[in-house]
Amino acid sequence: MKDTDLHYIDPFSLLFVDDSGTLKRIFCPFVVDSIFQPKVLLNKLLTVDMVRKNPDNEIFFIIEGKALPHYFFTIDSS
Repeated sequence: MKDTDLHYIDPFSLLFVDDSGTLKRIFCPFVVDSIFQPKVLLNKLLTVDMVRKNPDNEIFFIIEGKALPHYFFTIDSS
C-alpha cells in the first residue's frame, strides 16, 4: 500500500483507496496481513488496535501494544 493511498483520520480510523479505486474508511480494530520479513510476522494476520501518526506524518499501527510502521502490512479491502 502506498503512502498516498492511506490517510490518517483519528486514532481509531483511516481512509484508504482499495484495489478498485474506491475510497473507504476503516475503523479499529481491523485485521492486517504482515508483509514484513521476520518469520515472527511474515504472512500473519494481526489486529490493529489503534492508529498513530508521528510529527513527520508517518502512520503507525498499534498492534499488541507496539507501534509498527503501516508499510509492514496490507489491509484486506474486501
